[in-house]
Amino acid sequence: MHLSLQHTGFLSEDCDDTVIELSKLSIAESEHEVTVLENNFHDTSSRVSTARDYVLRRCNQTDAIYFDECYPESVLKNCRKIGEGVYGEVFLWRARDGRARVMKIVPIAGTTKVNGEHQKDFHEIISEIVIAMELSALRAPIDEIRRGLDEGETIDALDLHSVENATDVFNEVLAVRCVYGNYPSRLLDLWELYDECNGSENDNPAILPDDQQYIVLELANAGQDLESFEFNNAEQAHALFLQIAFGLAVAEEAYQFEHRDLHWGNVLIAPTDQKVSLQI
Repeated sequence: MHLSLQHTGFLSEDCDDTVIELSKLSIAESEHEVTVLENNFHDTSSRVSTARDYVLRRCNQTDAIYFDECYPESVLKNCRKIGEGVYGEVFLWRARDGRARVMKIVPIAGTTKVNGEHQKDFHEIISEIVIAMELSALRAPIDEIRRGLDEGETIDALDLHSVENATDVFNEVLAVRCVYGNYPSRLLDLWELYDECNGSENDNPAILPDDQQYIVLELANAGQDLESFEFNNAEQAHALFLQIAFGLAVAEEAYQFEHRDLHWGNVLIAPTDQKVSLQI
């Protein structure tokens, strides 16, 4: 969850009936089959046969891409490891567009244990991908409003009351990719540097085989975690509380979403000059 030190959010009175429901994911244990119905539940053209097919469609891919082709060494020059978890590694890098991005790399569907745990299969990671992308999409109306204001439109002309269930407090998903192959040597070097400086609790990704598959989530750089952040005054803390409360309310109204892991390591804070804007 990404939070600035101001608040922008919109909460409608009525929930849109057309929602992404994770309960609609039907995965058979034997074949890992999944039938996913999105938005138009009567449109059979959107159905896919396997969990892997569905993940690839979410990535806008027809098959996995070779890791080094998707992230060549030239792209990873301005990169460093910033964190880790049982799931895998987190790097901060600057993409071709000049924007800083966070890259979360998760080994998937392999037989090698990672950090003492079995790897998730495709059907087990669908929920994380869907939740991240759908919560990120709640920011779309706000981005459109900002573009309108930048172009000189007035608040009245933008008709804010027509906007339903929108918030930008959840981290922006910039891309989701499915890749395979050897872990890039540049990232392995950065992993070893992090281990030397900070001490890693994870296994070195070099242990993974050369046909290993990964899910890579590219996220906006959302700032500093709440655990290490120092507030300047009570007003900032109050702004943070409002953003968390209203952001979760929007997500619950839109998707019946419940955040069940909301600790201070999952709240990221970045300074902003945006003015407070709240419509209920």
